[in-house]
Amino acid sequence: NFQLCCQIDLTATMTSAYLKNLMGVPVTDEELENIPHPNVELTLHTTVRFIQAGAVLGSLVAAPLVTAIGGPRTLSDLADRALRYGVTGARVGAVAAPLVTYAAMRKEPEIAVYDRVYRLRYHSNQVRHDRYFLIGASIGGASNGPAGALVGILGGIALATAYNSLLANRERGEAPLTDQLKSKVQAAKRQQ
Repeated sequence: NFQLCCQIDLTATMTSAYLKNLMGVPVTDEELENIPHPNVELTLHTTVRFIQAGAVLGSLVAAPLVTAIGGPRTLSDLADRALRYGVTGARVGAVAAPLVTYAAMRKEPEIAVYDRVYRLRYHSNQVRHDRYFLIGASIGGASNGPAGALVGILGGIALATAYNSLLANRERGEAPLTDQLKSKVQAAKRQQ
């Protein structure tokens, strides 16, 4: 079944197809089908999502609410809170994601995890969000530590959302093995 990603050496498990796809380099269907460690990829993807959610909720929701309700209500205090709450939210997301992913997937058959990762690899908008997150967080973090990483994360979310909404090709093809995998997942769940 599902293994917690922290138990696996991440440097040994990443495939070139995963990294090429993440960075926008074209890959073949055969390369996308080769997923030797689906548990790691799913955990990485959900961790990115949880970090993004924590950053947005902390900086753009919680900080303005606390400032409006509890004050002081200055722009400087709001900016300080947004930074603190956004960084804290991202950190909470980074810790919570592997635990939540493990809890959600531990009873799923291995083919179900593979199916989810396989479909994620083909979902160009999801991959783009992960790519822009990585680029934004890396550049921001390198230039200004946690504050820069937060700005990079929020900027990456904004850019990926705008691109996906306005410019991305609306005709996303379905992954070639989707129907076959769905039937295998259903059969594996019936056997449990």
